[in-house]
Amino acid sequence: LMNEGSLYVDAIGDVTEDVVQDSGSGIRSAQLSPSSTLACEMCQNYEISLTSIQDNERKLREKLRKTEFLNDRFEDELAKERKHRIDVEKKMAELASQFTDDLKSAVASNMSVENRVRELSEKHRRERVKLFEQLEDANQLCARLELDIKNLASKYQQLLGANRATAAEMRAEPIDLPQSADQLQFLCLQMREELIELKSARQHERDELRDEIALLKEQIEEERNAKVVMERDLLAQVNHLQTQLGIAASKLSSADAMALCNESHSRQIRDLQNTVAELEAQVKQVQSERAAVEKTAQNYKSRCSSLQTELDTSEAVQKDFVQLSQSLQIQLEKIRQSEQEVRWQWEDDVENCSGCAVSVAKIKPRPRCVTH
Repeated sequence: LMNEGSLYVDAIGDVTEDVVQDSGSGIRSAQLSPSSTLACEMCQNYEISLTSIQDNERKLREKLRKTEFLNDRFEDELAKERKHRIDVEKKMAELASQFTDDLKSAVASNMSVENRVRELSEKHRRERVKLFEQLEDANQLCARLELDIKNLASKYQQLLGANRATAAEMRAEPIDLPQSADQLQFLCLQMREELIELKSARQHERDELRDEIALLKEQIEEERNAKVVMERDLLAQVNHLQTQLGIAASKLSSADAMALCNESHSRQIRDLQNTVAELEAQVKQVQSERAAVEKTAQNYKSRCSSLQTELDTSEAVQKDFVQLSQSLQIQLEKIRQSEQEVRWQWEDDVENCSGCAVSVAKIKPRPRCVTH
């Protein structure tokens, strides 16, 4: 648009120069005074000047038509530009309102997500501390149970070792059997009672150890099941917390993306505002150029009207000059014919021939005297 405006101003300048040159040449041709040589040369000069004035008038009318066409074209483009500016302003207002609403919703959602993330982080921290405490208690209980199992095993081993040591001592003792049957019977009964006591004690210890081992196994199984359940619950809670953290992270990423989108929208709004400012500056410049062009066109129209008046005056003067030249030609022709005509003269007054300018004095007959 600015390039076309500059071309339009250049075209107006060319039209101005051509108008000045053509008007100057036409006025110079119109101001030529008739020479005193011949009327035909005057007619030729006036015909040439008339032709040049008519050509200049045709050129001026053509350039004026082009100028009016360019003016109409620029007016249409300016109207389109104004309409485009109004549409852009409406779109900018809609985008600004939409951006404000989106920004408010994004800020609200971002604040809610941040609060939710803080709550989840605090809850996760508390649950983690609680789970670590429960896990520590379970580890301590398992350690105590393992220590009790080791103590029971050592007691059992010690018991077996004591019996083996007693048996070894009994094997190492010399065999001193009594000589009488009563003593031998008494010894057998004593040995039998000791054997019964040992077997009953061993059976009692075995039963106690079996019951204790079964109880410990049940406790270990229960602790193991409780540990598995606790691990399952902890894993479920960890998975739930990880899911919540993933959701919070996705919301946070979406909030970041929305913030980036809002930033992109703000950049687009700034770019559109800059574009609108540039378009307003261009519209103002085009309006000023249009005012200058309209003023120049008005000057050209007044100049053309004055030139048209001068042209009409020059045409009237030319017609007068043509009539004058025709009358002069007629008068000159009459003068030329009158010079070539032979007027009646007395023979005595003629000395030279009017056609060939030969002296006729010798061929004139001499008058004869009547008396002779």
